[in-house]
Amino acid sequence: MANEIQAVHTSAKTLYALVRDVTANVWNGSTFEPYNSASLASYAIAMTEQGSASGYYTADFPAVVAGEYNVAVYERLGASPAEGDLPVAEGEVHWDGNTVVPRLTPAQIHAEVADVLRTEALAELGEVPPPAPSLEQAVMFLYMALRNTMTVTAAQQKIRNAAGSVIATAALSDDSTTFTRNQFS
Repeated sequence: MANEIQAVHTSAKTLYALVRDVTANVWNGSTFEPYNSASLASYAIAMTEQGSASGYYTADFPAVVAGEYNVAVYERLGASPAEGDLPVAEGEVHWDGNTVVPRLTPAQIHAEVADVLRTEALAELGEVPPPAPSLEQAVMFLYMALRNTMTVTAAQQKIRNAAGSVIATAALSDDSTTFTRNQFS
């Protein structure tokens, strides 16, 4: 862990960073806690300017568990960190517990999604999906209707699982003008 927190600002300033977790708790040097104005000095991670006038400041990210964190950088205006200090930079850090993890590119995301779609097996349903199903439930219901045995009489349509058990039944009616299939239940 070295110099993961970085910011560009006017040279010869005193900068510090605050690290927050996804619930907005702030790092106090040993753990995350709810923000408390009186504890601001314990939250501040001092930043060091590279060289003598580069305006490029760095600090080490704390030793915390893997996750997403928000980092806010401030210019200290007085002798110690204060709530009126000027914000300089803000961003997210994706942390694996040891190092910053770069965000995935769209191509990498596409490859991951394609891999999951090709390799993850879906379990058969035991009942009709709810009115607002997950994508997995909707796809599996359609698959089961097309793949497994379906029986249709003048009054009912039944969808079965691979073992032959009925998982869905819909009432049918036909008045010689309109054919109606009710919802599966």
